[in-house]
Amino acid sequence: MRFDLKRLRFPLFAMALLLGACATPPGAIEGFRDVDERDGLIVLDGGGFKGVTPKRVTHLHALQRQEYALFEKAGARAEVVLVQARHFYLDTVAVNFNMVTEDVIKLWSAFKGKAMKMEAPVMYNPGWTGFWVRPFRLTTEDRACLAFTTEWDTHGDDPLLRPDKVMFGYHCAAPDAASGAGLSEAQIGDIVKGIGVRGVNRHLLVTSRELNMPPDPGKQGMLSGLAKRGIAAFPFEMAESYTISGGCSQNC
Repeated sequence: MRFDLKRLRFPLFAMALLLGACATPPGAIEGFRDVDERDGLIVLDGGGFKGVTPKRVTHLHALQRQEYALFEKAGARAEVVLVQARHFYLDTVAVNFNMVTEDVIKLWSAFKGKAMKMEAPVMYNPGWTGFWVRPFRLTTEDRACLAFTTEWDTHGDDPLLRPDKVMFGYHCAAPDAASGAGLSEAQIGDIVKGIGVRGVNRHLLVTSRELNMPPDPGKQGMLSGLAKRGIAAFPFEMAESYTISGGCSQNC
């Protein structure tokens, strides 16, 4: 039997279009990702962590992208979470974040059941956004720490004026039983100035398409476990869609 390729050309082309249309769009692909270091977003190059490569886990949802990062060096430790709204389908998506620094401290496994002495929260602004910072001393381990929260890119058309991006975490210096003191103002300033987000106040050069590809089923449990050992609530469900307020009255 002979096939007429001219007759088959259109059906094959139509089939290709159909298969392409059925492919999952990037915005609908969800799950954990083990991203390349250059594609990670969280930066912490102050407080002794300059040049340290963290352990990272990224989680994607249709409405949000989250990243968890763990930094460790010479006994010092920091953990940070970044939550960003995603706008593949809706522009009207914001992050519902209502935690203060004391709430953030309670989230981390590192502080469960441990005694600490908290100081009053203070505001720091390194130039690109403001940070609420709460110094505290982890008396159980004789180490000075701070917790922080920040949010930016407020949605002006959201009735609740929620942000597009939030970040929160902590930094703990190495144990120092001899000093018994907290972090100095200079040390706190150095840590806060060293907090960054690639694509916001640090350079971002995306090198892979991992975030647009289906997640590796074999890695999901491992990556989930890495983040949850540090913060059991990860990934958070913070992104929400909203309805723009105002506009016409009933008589317009």
